[in-house]
Amino acid sequence: MDTKKHAPQDRRGHTLLEMLVVVGVLTTVAALCWPAMRGPLKKSRLREAGKQLRSELTHARLKAIESGTSQCFQYQPGTAYFRIAPTPLTDPETSQETAFSASDTDTDEAGPRILSEEVYFCGAEEMASLLPDMDEPALEGEGEWSEPILFYPNGRTTDARIRLASEPDLRLEVSLRGLTGIATVSPIEHIEALP
Repeated sequence: MDTKKHAPQDRRGHTLLEMLVVVGVLTTVAALCWPAMRGPLKKSRLREAGKQLRSELTHARLKAIESGTSQCFQYQPGTAYFRIAPTPLTDPETSQETAFSASDTDTDEAGPRILSEEVYFCGAEEMASLLPDMDEPALEGEGEWSEPILFYPNGRTTDARIRLASEPDLRLEVSLRGLTGIATVSPIEHIEALP
């Protein structure tokens, strides 16, 4: 005869109510932390866009050196669009530059490219207001292109300062030194948003 008493078995599960309470607490904590996390995320996106732009400018310089053909970099102020292509040809009859065309570019570089999300090129007049009321980048082709920045086969380039912004109050500058063709990225600056 078995005289052992059966001990109650341990329950190893959780009730639905316990799980809902835990999910509710985690959701509340995440909602409270989100505003504090947005700032570093925007800074990170802007920093990555600066690195991307520096890389693209370096690539354009190397392509000009390797191919022996000058390369041209342009961007659309107020948007995230930019393009790199061989220098536009000058039409001898009109003395005007011809437009970029897909046949002028390599297949991997045809058409405009875009920066990281929520980052925009600033034009000179836009730096004063830092892109007000812009929710999304404008569509490619809607705006004017910047003055061209040229990369020459001898490794030199046009001196340039390209400003990038992330709304509403962050910006950085990518500087291009003409003599050496080296691009540098400035630290991120906070600017006061205008009302």
